[in-house]
Amino acid sequence: MICRAIALFALLSAAITPTPPQPDSWLPFADQRVVSPSGQRYVVIRADGRGITYELRRRAPGRPAMTAAKKPFQGDDAVIAADPADRLIVKGKFGQKPLETIVPDGLDGFLMFEKYANVGGGQSVTWIDAAGKAAPDLKLAGIFPVTPAAATRSVSSLWWYQGCFLDEAAKSIVVVAVGDELREVAIADGAVTEPGVERLVAWCKAGTAAGRALALEVASRGAPALRQAGAAVAVQIFHDANEPLSLRLRAAVLLAQAGSPVACEQLFDDACAASQDVEVRRYAVANLGTVLGNQAMPRLRDLMRGEAGPVWSAAQAAFASLGEAAIPTLCEMLGERDQSGDYRGGAAFVLGSLRKRQALPALLAAIEDESEYVALAACNAAIDIDAESIAPQLISILQRGSTQDGRIALYLEEYPTRDALAAIDAALQRLRGETGVMEETVRVWLEKARTKCAAAARR
Repeated sequence: MICRAIALFALLSAAITPTPPQPDSWLPFADQRVVSPSGQRYVVIRADGRGITYELRRRAPGRPAMTAAKKPFQGDDAVIAADPADRLIVKGKFGQKPLETIVPDGLDGFLMFEKYANVGGGQSVTWIDAAGKAAPDLKLAGIFPVTPAAATRSVSSLWWYQGCFLDEAAKSIVVVAVGDELREVAIADGAVTEPGVERLVAWCKAGTAAGRALALEVASRGAPALRQAGAAVAVQIFHDANEPLSLRLRAAVLLAQAGSPVACEQLFDDACAASQDVEVRRYAVANLGTVLGNQAMPRLRDLMRGEAGPVWSAAQAAFASLGEAAIPTLCEMLGERDQSGDYRGGAAFVLGSLRKRQALPALLAAIEDESEYVALAACNAAIDIDAESIAPQLISILQRGSTQDGRIALYLEEYPTRDALAAIDAALQRLRGETGVMEETVRVWLEKARTKCAAAARR
């Protein structure tokens, strides 16, 4: 109960507080062993002051594939230790901890991407070669002289990237920024170029599964010419049962976006199963609306039932992608009182994001719901849709009393009206004798709203 009260207090405060950089937290850097796709090469990385030590090795002939591992906090170093029988390629030190490390099978070296706990604040791309030389070794400004427009800030970091991968054949590093801005960095001399359609389509076709997945995603969101060019590769990927499920899903999405949809219901149903890898599930759920259209709604409804799980946010995103057509279903979900607060509150959140007035009756009714979480989600959504027109309804709710007296007080402070004075006085009367922290906070908000509304009455 205390945790829920704290969460609700934070949500209420956020409604009127100017948006600061988002808070974030980082666990201590974990010593780790990172392996190549085949497991025949690996690097062991250990924290060393502000930086790291590393040792890159190749498996001895006949040895099984090495596995990736992270050392638990205060755990045994043996979990990540190198096999002394394996050939040492290079070892050394580097002055920052990596956010991500990639070890290729076909190149002597490894890639470190971004600075752990300070993304955008150090070296963004560093290649360590077989001699221990760090080159290229580039800051963000060396890759993108102008910060990607879609980048966002948190307290510690500049979140500018979607990911990166290696093109082993071309001996290059491919960097994908938010907003689908791409750059290719040559390992030989650090030259940075902006790849065109032909290069991106090639990356969809060949390379590591992770790199191809990222390339397919970018292609699916690209201009019509890019989507059409990528479709020729995507159709081959989709119909090849030997391709990884993650790639076949992305191929289906690209084909749908290119105007050449394929029958993929069973593939996506399989991918949404609880037994699947969580990242595969999230991608499949988030894109159900893209590939199935309105037929996705019954599936999404079922995926949101119960408490919020790994695909809850992805299901909301998929509902939102369906636009106005999803509103009747979402309103029904909001009214299902036998369902969880996460299910109903999630429906309210999506309704608010769609910004359509036809959702207002259901949202306004839900503000008096016995679930404080659902009521707050509905109140915020209604205000997001049409704040100026709903004053009479919110004042009536405040007059009667609900769990949202505080949220409505914040609203009235921003949209003051003399018509609210009696309702505010009734809410203050209900708080007489209450001494809790939340009650005192709501009292302060109500008094501020009353001052603003009284001033409005004098004008």
